[in-house]
Amino acid sequence: MQKHSESRSPDRTQTGPVLVPMSPARLEGAVALSRAVGWSHRAEDWGLVAGLSQGLVALEGERVVGSILRTAFAPGHARISMVIVDPTRQGRGIGRRLLRGVMEGDTSSYGLTATDEGLALYRSEGFEPTDPVHQHQGAAPRALPPAGPRRAAPGQLAALCALDRAATGLDRSALLGLLMQRGEVFVEGPEEAPEGYAVRRCFGRGTLVGPVVATARETAFRLAAHALLCGGPGGFVRIDCTRAGGLSPLVSGLGLPGKDGGTQMIAGPGVLRPQPARGAGAPRVFALSSQALG
Repeated sequence: MQKHSESRSPDRTQTGPVLVPMSPARLEGAVALSRAVGWSHRAEDWGLVAGLSQGLVALEGERVVGSILRTAFAPGHARISMVIVDPTRQGRGIGRRLLRGVMEGDTSSYGLTATDEGLALYRSEGFEPTDPVHQHQGAAPRALPPAGPRRAAPGQLAALCALDRAATGLDRSALLGLLMQRGEVFVEGPEEAPEGYAVRRCFGRGTLVGPVVATARETAFRLAAHALLCGGPGGFVRIDCTRAGGLSPLVSGLGLPGKDGGTQMIAGPGVLRPQPARGAGAPRVFALSSQALG
């Protein structure tokens, strides 16, 4: 886990909980906090995000009553996630203190996925909505996975990172490296120049599929469907589709109805915002790696 600040001391300038850097010793409390608000994250899910991130927790004594993580994916841009406040402490400004604390003194642009409950806070702090997320989850349908996708070769990481960088405008190589270790990665296209990839991994109540990145929606759907169905029927699966990618209606057609899953938002200088590739044949993000990491 990265340190939030080498010199940061506990925030004792305000009344209420003390803000201190996130550390491995605080993860157990953070997992308990997320369960208190109904999130399904396991300790392993928290650990993956925290290991790529800096962060803060709000403490009352030794009890974690608030959390936030900041994940840098490129010079000048970072992702905000795991913004949680204990249900019995909400409405006291803890979330705003955490958000301002993790962004303090930084000129980066920021992205995040907002819950409905968090929209007002993020809007008031300068975040603008960019794209809704449609969450599909439930028992894997009884259907055969489509032919075409194959397992990624161990040596394909660099090519997958290049495809992902073109789709997102970000360097997510550390994240993709971890996902290749912890999950299954399916690809289509030439080994040295893949046309799309999808990741399948354990998460929360079952299996999460994402990210899904491809140069065409048809390719993205084959990859997503293969990843969702290859474990057989009945197992719990989830995928978080971007509206801009247009994959959601096709996933619904598999028998996984969708629902609102949050809103993608961004804030900060336009010159520092991610610049994905544009034009015909440019890769796009069709499903998120998670709502935390985008």
